[in-house]
Amino acid sequence: MSNIMPNGLPTLTADFELVHAILVIENKQLRVRKMLADNAQESVVGLFRARVARDLFNIRAQQLLRAPRMSGLIEAFDVEKPEDARLFLPSQYQSIQRQELRLQTLGHAEYILRAGYAKNQLQSLRILIRVFKTQKASMHVNAVGGTQLRQFRVTMAKTAKLIRATAEVYERHRSALLTLGLPANNQALQPLRRAHLSGGLPIF
Repeated sequence: MSNIMPNGLPTLTADFELVHAILVIENKQLRVRKMLADNAQESVVGLFRARVARDLFNIRAQQLLRAPRMSGLIEAFDVEKPEDARLFLPSQYQSIQRQELRLQTLGHAEYILRAGYAKNQLQSLRILIRVFKTQKASMHVNAVGGTQLRQFRVTMAKTAKLIRATAEVYERHRSALLTLGLPANNQALQPLRRAHLSGGLPIF
């Protein structure tokens, strides 16, 4: 199926595919940063960086075909640190700039995709918080002695780390959505508070 309509304009399907591919690279960049923070082996990081660099070269060619007005903006990136490269997503520009660069439909695609991803993260948070509460209750009932108590605390610490990481991904999507036009008072995608992550407040 062609991604170009008879009038030469890209289809919305193609825009979704392009934005999705860029967001995949965004996630890969975050993974590289996490690998560096966790002191992963240099050889492993190097291989993953090479993949991210390759993906960036490919996607930038597609971006220029889709939005030629960005040709003066998309600059070279450091292949040694592709995790720091800009992705030139519509959410990185204000509304007037998106109009000038003719990124409105790409922005619409990014909005829909990020809104879906943000809601998925909220659902994951609900599940993780329930798991954490269950672990905590089980610790109070079943932990006998220091060894078992330490085991429970290690398990709970891992769950808490997952909760924080999931919340960060959600906030990243929400921040981009605000730039793309999400009302700040949107009830379905509210900012997260510490009480939400601890289970003191229900996830909206």
